[in-house]
Amino acid sequence: MHGILLWLHILAAATWIGAAVAVLFLAPRMAVSAASGQAFALQWVEMGRKVFTPAAILALATGIGLVITDDLSFSSAFVSIGFLAVIVGGVLGARVYAPMGRKIAAAHEAGSETTGLYARMRTLGLAELALLAFTVYAMAVRLGA
Repeated sequence: MHGILLWLHILAAATWIGAAVAVLFLAPRMAVSAASGQAFALQWVEMGRKVFTPAAILALATGIGLVITDDLSFSSAFVSIGFLAVIVGGVLGARVYAPMGRKIAAAHEAGSETTGLYARMRTLGLAELALLAFTVYAMAVRLGA
């Protein structure tokens, strides 16, 4: 059971991080025109529902499973960091990224300026990636176990 849980946990984290990198890489390229920018922003919102959220839920569920099956402590630093990453990702997705994606799409449709919105997305995305990278490190070395 441990092997399957660990494999799914790593797969979920890799999916989450990979999708975040792809969004940050594609955003400036898609923002060059209103049509591509609008389509990108709407797909970004859709990715939240179909990629980011399932990956985060799978990472959380398998992480809890690993703590239980490996007889680890929920109070270990690396476990707390994992919970923090899921909470931050969930809040950013629901309260920031999804509304911002819809706002960017509407701005493109209206022909309004989107540079500031993309800059905010990039800053938050890079901060989230830094948290995810640190979380992977904490998991790899079992920080505080």
